[in-house]
Amino acid sequence: MGLFLVPGDPQDVKVQAINSTAIHVQWKPPVEKERNGIIRGYHIHVQETKEEGKSLLNEPMRFDVLDGAALELNVSGLQPDTKYAVQVAALTRKGDGDRSQPVSVKTPGGVPNRPTVNLKILEREPEVSIELEWTRPTMTYGELLGYRLRYGVKENPLKEELTKATSHKISQLERGVE
Repeated sequence: MGLFLVPGDPQDVKVQAINSTAIHVQWKPPVEKERNGIIRGYHIHVQETKEEGKSLLNEPMRFDVLDGAALELNVSGLQPDTKYAVQVAALTRKGDGDRSQPVSVKTPGGVPNRPTVNLKILEREPEVSIELEWTRPTMTYGELLGYRLRYGVKENPLKEELTKATSHKISQLERGVE
């Protein structure tokens, strides 16, 4: 009778964030008496969850491990600053087994996308004065701490300024240089 059963759930599932878009998943096989055949591989199920609770968002992503001896997998292609629930299921000839209990992991924030910048020339004489204005990035991947501006003359060290504002004036620029 036991030959027709699918395997039990993998044990001791551990998940750790590697970076803002990847996690490392480790597990142990189902307990011997619940394997119900030869383990041929595993399915790793990763699903985005809401920060405040256990409700699930979007469709789960499935990552296949086609080696029954494998007990870990790096999962990539995830979103920065996002909480996920991870479950592992063992596979035999009879099909997918029970999924492990969900384990939560949160990917750290990533680098925001570049803001769109507009440049206005305020003065041309006697020295050049400009104003830069930009919009907040559409994707911040975490808390936006501020902006780093780098500018200078080509082939020379750049000046760097940090600001929290979305505009910045730069004065006393040389005319006729890049």
